[in-house]
Amino acid sequence: MVIGKFGFGLKDALATFDRHNIIVLIKSKYGEITLRKLSKHGFKDIVTLHALISEPSDKNFTGTEFIFEGVKDEDIELAKEFFLKFSDDELLEETQYGQVLKKGKSNTKIYINGLRVAEEENFLFSYNITSITKTMRKALNRERTNVGRTAYTDRVKSILLECRKKEVAELLVNDLKKFEMGSSHDELNWLDVSVHACKLLNATDKVIFLNPFELVDAKDMVDNAKDDGFKIIIVPENIKQKIKGLKDIEGNPIRDLDEYKTEWNKSFEFKFVNEKDLSKSEREVFNKTKKILDSIGGKPTNVKKILISETMRLETMGYGESLDCGKNLIKESL
Repeated sequence: MVIGKFGFGLKDALATFDRHNIIVLIKSKYGEITLRKLSKHGFKDIVTLHALISEPSDKNFTGTEFIFEGVKDEDIELAKEFFLKFSDDELLEETQYGQVLKKGKSNTKIYINGLRVAEEENFLFSYNITSITKTMRKALNRERTNVGRTAYTDRVKSILLECRKKEVAELLVNDLKKFEMGSSHDELNWLDVSVHACKLLNATDKVIFLNPFELVDAKDMVDNAKDDGFKIIIVPENIKQKIKGLKDIEGNPIRDLDEYKTEWNKSFEFKFVNEKDLSKSEREVFNKTKKILDSIGGKPTNVKKILISETMRLETMGYGESLDCGKNLIKESL
Protein backbone atom coordinates (compact mmCIF):
# COMPACT_ATOMS: atom_id res chain seq x y z
CA MET A 1 0.00 0.00 0.00
CA VAL A 2 1.31 3.46 -0.92
CA ILE A 3 0.76 6.20 1.67
CA GLY A 4 1.37 9.81 0.64
CA LYS A 5 3.32 11.09 -2.35
CA PHE A 6 6.23 13.34 -1.50
CA GLY A 7 7.43 12.16 1.92
CA PHE A 8 6.39 15.26 3.85
CA GLY A 9 4.08 13.29 6.08
CA LEU A 10 6.75 10.69 6.81
CA LYS A 11 9.32 13.32 7.80
CA ASP A 12 6.78 15.08 10.00
CA ALA A 13 5.94 11.76 11.67
CA LEU A 14 9.62 10.93 12.32
CA ALA A 15 10.20 14.37 13.80
CA THR A 16 7.15 13.91 16.05
CA PHE A 17 8.47 10.55 17.26
CA ASP A 18 11.84 12.09 18.06
CA ARG A 19 10.21 14.97 19.94
CA HIS A 20 8.44 12.40 22.14
CA ASN A 21 11.62 10.36 22.69
CA ILE A 22 10.43 7.45 20.56
CA ILE A 23 13.28 5.46 18.99
CA VAL A 24 12.61 4.51 15.37
CA LEU A 25 14.21 1.82 13.21
CA ILE A 26 13.15 1.33 9.58
CA LYS A 27 14.21 -1.93 7.96
CA SER A 28 14.09 -3.11 4.35
CA LYS A 29 16.28 -5.13 1.99
CA TYR A 30 17.74 -1.84 0.72
CA GLY A 31 19.03 -0.61 4.05
CA GLU A 32 18.21 0.32 7.63
CA ILE A 33 17.38 3.83 8.81
CA THR A 34 17.74 5.33 12.28
CA LEU A 35 17.44 8.94 13.47
CA ARG A 36 20.01 11.20 15.09
CA LYS A 37 20.34 14.91 15.77
CA LEU A 38 23.44 16.36 14.08
CA SER A 39 24.77 19.75 13.10
CA LYS A 40 23.57 20.93 9.74
CA HIS A 41 26.25 20.82 7.05
CA GLY A 42 27.96 24.21 6.93
CA PHE A 43 26.08 25.45 10.01
CA LYS A 44 27.60 23.78 13.08
CA ASP A 45 25.47 25.80 15.51
CA ILE A 46 22.23 24.54 13.89
CA VAL A 47 21.24 21.03 14.98
CA THR A 48 18.69 19.17 12.85
CA LEU A 49 17.28 15.68 12.69
CA HIS A 50 19.06 13.39 10.24
CA ALA A 51 18.34 9.94 8.84
CA LEU A 52 21.32 7.61 9.20
CA ILE A 53 21.33 4.88 6.56
CA SER A 54 23.25 1.66 7.03
CA GLU A 55 23.58 -1.59 5.09
CA PRO A 56 20.64 -4.01 5.39
CA SER A 57 20.97 -6.79 7.92
CA ASP A 58 18.89 -9.06 5.65
CA LYS A 59 19.09 -8.55 1.90
CA ASN A 60 16.26 -11.05 1.36
CA PHE A 61 13.87 -9.09 3.60
CA THR A 62 10.42 -8.56 2.05
CA GLY A 63 8.61 -5.24 2.50
CA THR A 64 9.40 -2.51 5.01
CA GLU A 65 9.30 -2.86 8.78
CA PHE A 66 8.96 0.05 11.23
CA ILE A 67 10.10 -0.65 14.77
CA PHE A 68 9.16 1.84 17.50
CA GLU A 69 10.65 1.72 20.96
CA GLY A 70 8.90 3.63 23.74
CA VAL A 71 5.39 3.73 22.30
CA LYS A 72 2.56 2.83 24.71
CA ASP A 73 -0.07 0.27 23.73
CA GLU A 74 -2.86 2.79 24.24
CA ASP A 75 -1.11 5.17 21.81
CA ILE A 76 -1.03 2.42 19.19
CA GLU A 77 -4.74 1.68 19.66
CA LEU A 78 -5.57 5.38 19.44
CA ALA A 79 -3.60 5.71 16.19
CA LYS A 80 -5.29 2.64 14.69
CA GLU A 81 -8.68 4.35 15.05
CA PHE A 82 -7.72 6.64 12.18
CA PHE A 83 -7.56 3.77 9.70
CA LEU A 84 -10.40 1.87 8.08
CA LYS A 85 -8.32 -1.30 8.11
CA PHE A 86 -8.57 -1.49 11.90
CA SER A 87 -12.17 -0.31 12.26
CA ASP A 88 -15.31 -2.38 12.81
CA ASP A 89 -17.10 -0.72 9.88
CA GLU A 90 -18.55 -3.44 7.63
CA LEU A 91 -18.37 -3.08 3.83
CA LEU A 92 -21.85 -3.00 2.28
CA GLU A 93 -21.10 -1.95 -1.29
CA GLU A 94 -18.23 -0.68 -3.40
CA THR A 95 -18.61 1.78 -6.29
CA GLN A 96 -16.27 3.60 -8.65
CA TYR A 97 -16.27 6.58 -6.26
CA GLY A 98 -15.86 4.77 -2.97
CA GLN A 99 -17.36 2.39 -0.45
CA VAL A 100 -20.52 2.37 1.64
CA LEU A 101 -19.83 1.02 5.12
CA LYS A 102 -22.18 -0.14 7.84
CA LYS A 103 -21.12 1.87 10.84
CA GLY A 104 -19.67 0.23 13.92
CA LYS A 105 -20.33 1.12 17.54
CA SER A 106 -19.24 4.76 17.37
CA ASN A 107 -20.19 7.70 15.14
CA THR A 108 -20.20 7.24 11.40
CA LYS A 109 -16.89 8.13 9.79
CA ILE A 110 -15.64 9.61 6.56
CA TYR A 111 -12.47 8.02 5.21
CA ILE A 112 -10.38 9.06 2.25
CA ASN A 113 -8.44 6.12 0.85
CA GLY A 114 -8.80 4.39 4.20
CA LEU A 115 -7.73 7.31 6.40
CA ARG A 116 -10.36 8.91 8.64
CA VAL A 117 -10.78 12.63 7.99
CA ALA A 118 -14.11 13.38 9.69
CA GLU A 119 -16.91 11.97 11.84
CA GLU A 120 -20.65 12.45 11.35
CA GLU A 121 -23.18 12.19 14.15
CA ASN A 122 -26.25 11.82 11.94
CA PHE A 123 -25.15 9.88 8.86
CA LEU A 124 -26.73 6.51 8.18
CA PHE A 125 -23.54 5.02 6.76
CA SER A 126 -19.81 5.48 7.00
CA TYR A 127 -17.99 6.13 3.72
CA ASN A 128 -14.55 5.49 2.29
CA ILE A 129 -13.96 7.88 -0.60
CA THR A 130 -11.47 6.46 -3.11
CA SER A 131 -11.97 8.91 -5.98
CA ILE A 132 -10.97 12.40 -4.83
CA THR A 133 -12.22 15.61 -6.45
CA LYS A 134 -10.27 18.85 -6.85
CA THR A 135 -12.45 20.47 -4.20
CA MET A 136 -11.56 17.72 -1.77
CA ARG A 137 -7.85 18.03 -2.48
CA LYS A 138 -7.98 21.72 -1.66
CA ALA A 139 -9.93 21.09 1.53
CA LEU A 140 -7.56 18.45 2.88
CA ASN A 141 -5.13 19.91 5.39
CA ARG A 142 -1.80 18.43 6.33
CA GLU A 143 -3.26 16.55 9.30
CA ARG A 144 -6.16 15.19 7.22
CA THR A 145 -8.55 15.79 10.12
CA ASN A 146 -11.63 17.94 10.77
CA VAL A 147 -12.41 18.22 7.07
CA GLY A 148 -15.71 20.10 6.56
CA ARG A 149 -18.77 18.34 5.16
CA THR A 150 -18.92 20.61 2.11
CA ALA A 151 -15.66 19.06 0.94
CA TYR A 152 -17.03 15.53 0.65
CA THR A 153 -20.83 15.87 0.32
CA ASP A 154 -20.86 15.61 -3.48
CA ARG A 155 -18.67 12.50 -3.39
CA VAL A 156 -20.86 10.83 -0.78
CA LYS A 157 -23.90 11.54 -2.98
CA SER A 158 -22.09 10.08 -6.00
CA ILE A 159 -21.28 6.93 -4.04
CA LEU A 160 -24.92 6.45 -2.97
CA LEU A 161 -26.28 7.13 -6.45
CA GLU A 162 -24.00 4.39 -7.80
CA CYS A 163 -25.24 1.80 -5.32
CA ARG A 164 -27.13 -1.19 -6.71
CA LYS A 165 -27.42 -3.61 -3.78
CA LYS A 166 -30.74 -4.36 -2.13
CA GLU A 167 -29.31 -4.12 1.40
CA VAL A 168 -28.26 -0.49 0.92
CA ALA A 169 -31.62 0.38 -0.64
CA GLU A 170 -33.56 -1.22 2.22
CA LEU A 171 -31.58 0.64 4.88
CA LEU A 172 -32.11 3.93 3.05
CA VAL A 173 -35.84 3.41 2.48
CA ASN A 174 -36.43 2.16 6.03
CA ASP A 175 -34.75 5.30 7.28
CA LEU A 176 -36.86 7.37 4.90
CA LYS A 177 -39.92 6.25 6.88
CA LYS A 178 -38.60 8.32 9.79
CA PHE A 179 -38.62 11.51 7.68
CA GLU A 180 -42.09 12.63 8.79
CA MET A 181 -41.02 12.32 12.44
CA GLY A 182 -37.83 14.30 11.81
CA SER A 183 -35.61 11.43 12.92
CA SER A 184 -34.19 10.27 9.60
CA HIS A 185 -30.47 10.53 8.89
CA ASP A 186 -28.94 13.36 6.91
CA GLU A 187 -28.47 11.44 3.65
CA LEU A 188 -32.25 11.21 3.32
CA ASN A 189 -32.45 15.01 3.17
CA TRP A 190 -30.91 14.70 -0.29
CA LEU A 191 -33.90 14.26 -2.59
CA ASP A 192 -31.95 12.57 -5.39
CA VAL A 193 -30.63 9.98 -2.95
CA SER A 194 -34.12 9.21 -1.62
CA VAL A 195 -35.49 8.83 -5.16
CA HIS A 196 -32.58 6.57 -6.14
CA ALA A 197 -33.23 4.37 -3.10
CA CYS A 198 -36.85 3.93 -4.23
CA LYS A 199 -35.74 3.09 -7.77
CA LEU A 200 -33.26 0.57 -6.46
CA LEU A 201 -35.68 -1.12 -4.07
CA ASN A 202 -38.39 -1.27 -6.73
CA ALA A 203 -35.99 -3.18 -8.98
CA THR A 204 -34.73 -5.57 -6.31
CA ASP A 205 -37.85 -6.36 -4.29
CA LYS A 206 -41.62 -6.73 -4.58
CA VAL A 207 -42.72 -3.40 -3.10
CA ILE A 208 -45.38 -0.73 -3.40
CA PHE A 209 -44.80 2.88 -2.31
CA LEU A 210 -47.53 4.72 -0.41
CA ASN A 211 -47.81 7.95 1.52
CA PRO A 212 -49.26 7.78 5.06
CA PHE A 213 -52.74 8.93 3.92
CA GLU A 214 -53.09 6.20 1.29
CA LEU A 215 -52.45 3.60 3.94
CA VAL A 216 -55.79 4.59 5.49
CA ASP A 217 -57.78 5.80 2.46
CA ALA A 218 -57.06 2.72 0.37
CA LYS A 219 -57.08 0.07 3.09
CA ASP A 220 -58.76 -2.61 0.96
CA MET A 221 -56.30 -2.02 -1.87
CA VAL A 222 -53.39 -2.16 0.55
CA ASP A 223 -54.71 -5.44 1.94
CA ASN A 224 -54.91 -6.82 -1.60
CA ALA A 225 -51.31 -5.79 -2.22
CA LYS A 226 -50.19 -7.52 0.98
CA ASP A 227 -52.09 -10.66 -0.01
CA ASP A 228 -50.26 -10.55 -3.35
CA GLY A 229 -46.95 -10.60 -1.50
CA PHE A 230 -46.02 -6.90 -1.82
CA LYS A 231 -44.10 -5.09 0.90
CA ILE A 232 -45.71 -1.77 1.80
CA ILE A 233 -43.18 1.08 1.84
CA ILE A 234 -44.34 4.34 3.41
CA VAL A 235 -42.60 7.43 2.02
CA PRO A 236 -43.15 11.18 2.56
CA GLU A 237 -45.51 12.95 0.18
CA ASN A 238 -42.71 14.91 -1.52
CA ILE A 239 -40.90 11.67 -2.37
CA LYS A 240 -44.16 10.04 -3.44
CA GLN A 241 -44.78 12.85 -5.93
CA LYS A 242 -41.20 12.75 -7.16
CA ILE A 243 -41.21 9.03 -8.01
CA LYS A 244 -44.67 9.08 -9.63
CA GLY A 245 -44.32 8.01 -13.26
CA LEU A 246 -40.62 7.23 -12.96
CA LYS A 247 -38.93 3.94 -13.85
CA ASP A 248 -36.51 2.01 -11.69
CA ILE A 249 -32.91 1.11 -12.59
CA GLU A 250 -34.16 -1.90 -14.58
CA GLY A 251 -36.58 0.22 -16.63
CA ASN A 252 -39.74 -0.94 -14.85
CA PRO A 253 -42.40 1.53 -13.62
CA ILE A 254 -42.03 2.41 -9.95
CA ARG A 255 -45.04 0.86 -8.29
CA ASP A 256 -47.24 3.30 -6.40
CA LEU A 257 -50.94 2.79 -5.72
CA ASP A 258 -52.02 3.94 -9.20
CA GLU A 259 -49.48 1.68 -10.90
CA TYR A 260 -50.58 -1.26 -8.75
CA LYS A 261 -54.20 -0.50 -9.63
CA THR A 262 -53.33 -0.57 -13.35
CA GLU A 263 -51.51 -3.88 -12.95
CA TRP A 264 -54.41 -5.28 -10.90
CA ASN A 265 -57.00 -4.42 -13.55
CA LYS A 266 -54.84 -5.77 -16.38
CA SER A 267 -54.45 -9.11 -14.66
CA PHE A 268 -57.99 -9.15 -13.25
CA GLU A 269 -60.29 -12.07 -13.91
CA PHE A 270 -63.94 -12.28 -12.92
CA LYS A 271 -64.79 -15.14 -10.55
CA PHE A 272 -68.26 -16.01 -11.72
CA VAL A 273 -70.79 -17.73 -9.48
CA ASN A 274 -73.09 -20.46 -10.77
CA GLU A 275 -76.73 -19.55 -10.17
CA LYS A 276 -77.43 -22.91 -8.58
CA ASP A 277 -74.84 -22.15 -5.90
CA LEU A 278 -76.71 -19.08 -4.67
CA SER A 279 -78.30 -19.10 -1.27
CA LYS A 280 -82.06 -18.69 -0.97
CA SER A 281 -81.83 -15.00 -0.11
CA GLU A 282 -79.28 -14.38 -2.88
CA ARG A 283 -81.49 -16.17 -5.41
CA GLU A 284 -84.46 -13.99 -4.38
CA VAL A 285 -82.43 -10.88 -5.19
CA PHE A 286 -81.14 -12.27 -8.46
CA ASN A 287 -84.65 -13.23 -9.55
CA LYS A 288 -85.49 -9.51 -9.53
CA THR A 289 -83.05 -8.93 -12.42
CA LYS A 290 -85.79 -8.63 -15.07
CA LYS A 291 -87.84 -6.25 -12.93
CA ILE A 292 -84.80 -4.06 -12.38
CA LEU A 293 -83.95 -4.02 -16.09
CA ASP A 294 -87.55 -3.20 -17.01
CA SER A 295 -87.33 -0.14 -14.77
CA ILE A 296 -84.58 1.26 -17.03
CA GLY A 297 -86.25 0.37 -20.32
CA GLY A 298 -85.25 -3.26 -20.60
CA LYS A 299 -82.00 -5.13 -21.11
CA PRO A 300 -79.53 -3.30 -23.39
CA THR A 301 -79.33 -4.89 -26.82
CA ASN A 302 -75.59 -5.55 -26.58
CA VAL A 303 -75.92 -7.52 -23.32
CA LYS A 304 -76.45 -11.24 -23.89
CA LYS A 305 -76.36 -12.47 -20.32
CA ILE A 306 -76.30 -11.18 -16.75
CA LEU A 307 -73.70 -12.87 -14.51
CA ILE A 308 -72.67 -12.69 -10.87
CA SER A 309 -68.99 -12.36 -9.90
CA GLU A 310 -67.32 -12.66 -6.52
CA THR A 311 -64.63 -10.22 -7.69
CA MET A 312 -64.91 -6.81 -9.34
CA ARG A 313 -62.53 -4.45 -11.07
CA LEU A 314 -61.47 -1.35 -9.19
CA GLU A 315 -63.21 1.98 -9.45
CA THR A 316 -61.90 4.37 -12.08
CA MET A 317 -61.69 7.25 -9.62
CA GLY A 318 -60.82 5.31 -6.47
CA TYR A 319 -59.18 2.23 -5.04
CA GLY A 320 -62.20 0.20 -3.93
CA GLU A 321 -64.09 -2.43 -5.91
CA SER A 322 -66.59 -1.00 -8.35
CA LEU A 323 -70.23 -1.08 -7.21
CA ASP A 324 -71.30 -1.87 -10.76
CA CYS A 325 -69.46 -3.55 -13.57
CA GLY A 326 -70.48 -1.30 -16.45
CA LYS A 327 -68.72 -1.99 -19.74
CA ASN A 328 -66.20 -4.32 -18.09
CA LEU A 329 -68.86 -6.91 -17.23
CA ILE A 330 -70.69 -6.33 -20.50
CA LYS A 331 -67.51 -7.29 -22.40
CA GLU A 332 -67.07 -10.39 -20.25
CA SER A 333 -70.70 -11.29 -20.84
CA LEU A 334 -70.75 -11.02 -24.61
